[in-house]
Formats: sequence, C-alpha cells, structure tokens
Amino acid sequence: SWAPGGMEANKPESGDEVTLSTDAETEKLYEVLITTYELTETERDLIERVVMAEAGGECVTGQKAVAKCILNACLITGKRPDRVIDEFQYTANRSDPSEDVIAAVSAVFDCGESVIDDDVLFFYNPDYETSPWHEAQEYVCTIGNHRFFKKG
Repeated sequence: SWAPGGMEANKPESGDEVTLSTDAETEKLYEVLITTYELTETERDLIERVVMAEAGGECVTGQKAVAKCILNACLITGKRPDRVIDEFQYTANRSDPSEDVIAAVSAVFDCGESVIDDDVLFFYNPDYETSPWHEAQEYVCTIGNHRFFKKG
C-alpha cells in the first residue's frame, strides 16, 4: 500500500491529516489526492465517445485535456457527465473510442491525472471555426489544434 517515505499505511482519504517530511513526499501525496471521479459504465462510454469525436485525432495530451474539461465542468457545476456534455454543447457525434482515448479518459477520471494546471472548462479548434465567445474567456494554452480556456 502507498505511504509517504515507504512506510506501510493505507492510502490517505480526502480530509485525512498526513505529516510529510520532504518535498518529494508532498508531491507524491498531491498526486494521490488529486480529484478522481467515479463514473457509471454508461457515463464512461459517453465520455470516451465524446473525447474521441472532439480529440481523437489529437495527441494523448490533447485527449486528456479535453477529458479534463469535462471533469472540471462536472466538479464545478455539480452535474453528472451527460448533463455537462449536453449543456456545454459537446459534439453530437459519438465515435467508437480508440485505445488511446480510453486510456486518456481513465487517466483523468480514475487516476486524477491532469496535463493542465488551470481549471480549464472550454476549448475549440480554430482550424474549424472562429469563436469570439471562447476568445472572451481566459486563455490558458494550446495543445495540438485546440485552444483551452478557463472561465473569464
């Protein structure tokens, strides 16, 4: 089981008090306590299909960033993925996901992995459209062909 400094202990739960003695231990704890989000099988399938349609042609980092937008929207709004996907107007295309997309969604939702430090919520591909609305939000970064934003 995981423990700072290699000591035997159970994985800490959110809100547990943990004493750390080094920056490396702090970093390891941070990685463990990053938000994970339990999905139903139906939600997982939906998210994988949306990420495939939105970013299937992008690098895995770009796929994870799109999945992170969905996760952040769920956490910020308190709504489940199906509502977020509808309300945030993700594509209606539902492509079969690749193995990379399945792994990217799992990394973000199951393991709490994040490729962007900011709480990104929005993205678009300027190769396919112009979006003054997106550009009015706070720009964070570009990954592949997508520009990512947080609420401005």
